Amino acid sequence: MYDYIIRGGHIIDPSRHINGIADIAISNGRIVAAADGATALHEINADGCYVFPGLIDGHTHSFFQGSGLGVQPDLLASTGVTTVIDGGTAGWSNYDAFHNTAVANSIVRVKSLVAYNNAGQVELGVKLSYDASVVNAKKIHRVIERYRGEVLGIKLLFQKEFVPYNALACLKELVRVAEECECIITVHTTNPPLPVADILELLRPGDIYCHCYQGHGHTILDSDGHVDKSVWEARKRGVLFDAANGTNNFAFATAIPAIKDGFLPDIISSDNASNSFGLDRYAKNLPFVMSKYLALGMDLETIVSCTTSTPAALLGMQDKIGTLADGAFADIAIMKLIEKKEIFWDSVKDISSIVEGKYMLVPKMTFIDGIPVYRSNDF
Repeated sequence: MYDYIIRGGHIIDPSRHINGIADIAISNGRIVAAADGATALHEINADGCYVFPGLIDGHTHSFFQGSGLGVQPDLLASTGVTTVIDGGTAGWSNYDAFHNTAVANSIVRVKSLVAYNNAGQVELGVKLSYDASVVNAKKIHRVIERYRGEVLGIKLLFQKEFVPYNALACLKELVRVAEECECIITVHTTNPPLPVADILELLRPGDIYCHCYQGHGHTILDSDGHVDKSVWEARKRGVLFDAANGTNNFAFATAIPAIKDGFLPDIISSDNASNSFGLDRYAKNLPFVMSKYLALGMDLETIVSCTTSTPAALLGMQDKIGTLADGAFADIAIMKLIEKKEIFWDSVKDISSIVEGKYMLVPKMTFIDGIPVYRSNDF
């Protein structure tokens, strides 16, 4: 007898190219194929619902009570999210506190990037410094070694306001440090101090170009409004592009022509922080952001791959999470796709730039390691 059987749901599992109605079972915290006639202690009727692998939010700010931007990670379970990657909210000086709070005490699985500056992102409006005199590469290396497997790499907030000069030298030094630490880097690119081609030239396979559809300063579009050739070349080399929505890091003026050109994100993440989660029309939660990409014309299976199988591979956990394969951790998100008129805004924050959607993904139930951690009252 299984612990749970989820019956009649429409399974979308991009890791195995499965897109259709089937039953799925849970036993001892793992996913197993539901045998014909099998019974379970609990049966979940998922008729009319989609069943996805537990969502992986590839860019959040989860240092709750350690940063003014921090969201308590377990709150995200109510949105179908079962794993998050914190986008460099903590630096080397406070990473132990981040691990002891956000990582060790959360049901939602928390992975991370360590900030390239000393204390990470304490709050909006706090000026950061990446001067060589205040970047401590040795201590960053020590944090990565101590938390290897939890810390994926280093995050640089590569923005004119924070890197007003010596930008190329700063980025080259970051790459050198990352190579020494044997880790990836994530580069925040909203209003970057260098042209896109110059940034991408330095990024390596597995590195992440973050906020790929941002609209401030240099964008991924060329002077003719098409995706720049350097962007396509970087993708061929294995550089990953994360949409990382946030409240100031996404513009339809960039996203619409890029998607029309066929340039889709590798990762769709919310960039949720305390100023966005549950609060606005920009990045309320990850299913909300996913619904926006439906309005932009992406198909649901591709959107789900950007929030499950691709970030799972980035974490090196593709056989454990981001999949509904037999033996994987039973991280599962059950959702309904409802017809609902929704107005999506971007960082321009102007009525002239809105996009109207017709559908919304609504979370109904979430399992983490085979345990129900959220269920809506109407399900």
